[in-house]
Amino acid sequence: MARLGCGRAWIQFVGDATARLSVQRLSDRFRSAVNALPELIPAGADFSIHRARAAVARYSTPTQAAGYLRIGDAAVSMDPLSGNGVYEALGSAQVGVAAINTYLTGGAWSEIARFVNERAAELWRRSVAAAGSFYRLQSERAACPFWLAAASTYERLALGAKSDETGPGRFEMRPVLNHQRIEVRRVWVNEEWPRGIWMPVPPAFQQEV
Repeated sequence: MARLGCGRAWIQFVGDATARLSVQRLSDRFRSAVNALPELIPAGADFSIHRARAAVARYSTPTQAAGYLRIGDAAVSMDPLSGNGVYEALGSAQVGVAAINTYLTGGAWSEIARFVNERAAELWRRSVAAAGSFYRLQSERAACPFWLAAASTYERLALGAKSDETGPGRFEMRPVLNHQRIEVRRVWVNEEWPRGIWMPVPPAFQQEV
């Protein structure tokens, strides 16, 4: 739910799409929410349903062709209950700027694409794993098939996206994010850092690669 100071409010429900609720039943759910939140929404408030949309996680390879990128939700979008949409969109925007800057100043697209794609794949792995844990936690507290089905689906996605990086670790030459450029550097790769880490700084300030 979100509300403006003028009194306008947005209420969002997430549910099983297979339920195919009628407009009337959806309206009833909105009214139920209004009644349950009297301190936030005044009695007799006028509201209407504008649209229904799919609210599921999606992954699309960010680099489609040389010079073309998918950024933010266009590459990795999460469900609205467990995602960090604004935070991740801003993070991918920084990467997009560096990718474009590197490409326009003569950087190899193959290295740019590798960095951007691997970063998005790691974000997808982390995101679906987090979603699975959130939905599983809720399924243990609410006797509703929706939560259990969603938890199982995201857990399967997380298992399929799991990194296969194993072993004691090794040094490799890989593209990294260096301020406004994507550059190839010598990085340390292991199970904890499957994309590599290249700056020997305290953990709280480790440079993303």
